Amino acid sequence: MEDIFSKRKTLRTIKADTSDYFIPLFHTLAVFLSTKETIITKRFLEHIMKNLIALTLLLGGSTLLCAQKPAKTPATYKPVKSEMYRKGWIDFNKNGVKDVYEDPSAPLEARIENLLQQMTLDEKTCQMVTLYGYKRVLKDDLPTPEWKELLWKDGIGAIDEHLNGFQQWGLPPSDNAYVWPASRHAWALNEVQRFFVEDTRLGIPVDFTNEGIRGVESYRATNFPTQLGLGHTWNRELIRQVGLITGREARMLGYTNVYAPILDVGRDQRWGRYEEVYGESLPRSRTGHRNGARLAAQPPSGRHRQALCRLQ
Repeated sequence: MEDIFSKRKTLRTIKADTSDYFIPLFHTLAVFLSTKETIITKRFLEHIMKNLIALTLLLGGSTLLCAQKPAKTPATYKPVKSEMYRKGWIDFNKNGVKDVYEDPSAPLEARIENLLQQMTLDEKTCQMVTLYGYKRVLKDDLPTPEWKELLWKDGIGAIDEHLNGFQQWGLPPSDNAYVWPASRHAWALNEVQRFFVEDTRLGIPVDFTNEGIRGVESYRATNFPTQLGLGHTWNRELIRQVGLITGREARMLGYTNVYAPILDVGRDQRWGRYEEVYGESLPRSRTGHRNGARLAAQPPSGRHRQALCRLQ
């Protein structure tokens, strides 16, 4: 049998030439399985398994190396338009006056009303839009000059799954330099937030959203069983800890909104997202409230507060 690793290739080229390894392997398997007279020996099966394991490790290693290629990240985050950032408040609309919506001490309802009065129809509409992040819909990982001419030049409600490493089903994780480590990821989200705060008319911060039904969806994050599996534990304290970990990791990465938990009650197993619910009964679904309580109880602090850049 042809040795599928006879061609000496480096980790940098393995991913591009995956077919060179898979085709001989599958061809050999097909020949053996289609021949009635052939006896598949234990030694042969062990050989196949070793090759598969080696291939998996090599492919995984190449993805890991790509996702961690070096990128320069400043030790301290410094805003560019520093004149906006006043003592105790931010001049979001850059008019040199502390508007009500920019005043942290003003009542929340008054701030909202003041902001709405200043918004155009386009700006209000854009706040109802979610933009899928890098490699999903958004083509750029960081802001570019062209952003000032695109839809979100007037701001946008949320950017979902930005730089979380997921591209599309069946594809390896993104090799973008800002996916990991977490400090670099948070810095990149700060840079995106900088555009919305400093380069849009009213400076309304964007909401960074991400999935989190079994741990925050990220290149490296703690993964848990599906909600359906967690619901079968009937363990509310365990669910609370899941929410605690998910919330902390999301904050660390710079996300401000996690889509979890899902408290729908499952009634029809044919539903394609049945694994996203805790169960088919209300008592079991109530278990998820503990998850939501912990997700909501993760206040930003220190450098993470900069990543959020929310109206305070």
